[in-house]
Amino acid sequence: DDSIDTEDYKKIIFYIVDTVSNLLDIPKITAIKMGFNLKTGEFIRLEEFQNTDKEAFKIFSNDVKYFVTHNVKLNESALELNQKIQFCTMLTNKNIVEVKNSNGRNRWPKLLEVSKYYGLKSNEDLISSNLNVTKLTIQIFQKMLKHPKGSIYVRDFIFNDVSYKSEL
Repeated sequence: DDSIDTEDYKKIIFYIVDTVSNLLDIPKITAIKMGFNLKTGEFIRLEEFQNTDKEAFKIFSNDVKYFVTHNVKLNESALELNQKIQFCTMLTNKNIVEVKNSNGRNRWPKLLEVSKYYGLKSNEDLISSNLNVTKLTIQIFQKMLKHPKGSIYVRDFIFNDVSYKSEL
């Protein structure tokens, strides 16, 4: 983890907090820490985290200020990330994927709708695993980086420290 040159890289944590499938109501945190090369645009996988221990997550994420998830509102509150720079792939893709609600307006796209839009292979079975959801979020973020509209949000987030966690 310490072997990457921090001048060339920004560390980004992609995560999901599972509050549903746990009977004890203790949120399970699944996260992957990635290094984003600012010069080449390449990602390298640094570390993985799967645990219910919030303190352990704080230690894991100690050196990171960038966090990405599919539904910030649902996930961030469990982790108290309000001081961090956050990116929501659901919010940022609302007007890119353009899934209509019954009134004909764009609604929040589901993870599978976003992945389908970007041509990523996925299905309900695949996203029943928190680790797969986290990996899919990484793939969506990578696709956004190459998308005319999506890249504006991603670049703003990475280079200008802009959080995308509420209505655009």
